[in-house]
Amino acid sequence: EDGGIEESHRDGDVHVALAPSSSLAVAFIPQQWNPFANNKNSNNNQLDRTEDFLRLESLIQQSQYGVVPDFSDEIHNLMTSISNDQRNAMDDQRRQLLGQWELIYTTEKEINFFRTSWPFDQVRNITQTIDVFEGGNLNNAINFAGGASFIVDGSVAPVDSEPAGDDVGSGYDRVKFEFETSAVTNLWGRTVALPPVGAGWFDTMYCDGNYRFSKDSRGSWSVFKKA
Repeated sequence: EDGGIEESHRDGDVHVALAPSSSLAVAFIPQQWNPFANNKNSNNNQLDRTEDFLRLESLIQQSQYGVVPDFSDEIHNLMTSISNDQRNAMDDQRRQLLGQWELIYTTEKEINFFRTSWPFDQVRNITQTIDVFEGGNLNNAINFAGGASFIVDGSVAPVDSEPAGDDVGSGYDRVKFEFETSAVTNLWGRTVALPPVGAGWFDTMYCDGNYRFSKDSRGSWSVFKKA
């Protein structure tokens, strides 16, 4: 939630995920991720990025949203390439994190466990709602087909500098988080409180308000789309 569900990302946190759509990449064709719109090479740049997003979406679907690891290297290389191309053209990308997101890819094992091995119900979708600068809060939700949800709430705050010797972020925009409450809701009509677990950070590699890439303190990679 991968945050854990961004998951967001911590020691034992929960994150989130899902919902393929062939229109995903098309939604990003506009200028939001094309800072060179006024350059003579803008058409070529836009075409390259569109092809990259289409390829990324295809790989995510083939990986079953991160469950199948065979495609991880190519997915991560594409994420890095897209983010590196845009980093110098964007201001603080954390400003665009506000709102609800749906995770369409993650390598976080705890999240993928719910997708592959949870015996009681199928995952319908996984979402993360985040407000870094105003509310300072985070909500991760794993929503099941039968109507129950596993909810984790916590706090978030921007981190303006990286610890000495930490090269994981490589200059990406970092957010720290800490989970404070968790519960299963609508479980046979009841809510069951659970002990919250997890704290850590995640780096926003790329965010254009529609599409978002992150890496976290546990080494997990995640791709979200705006819900």
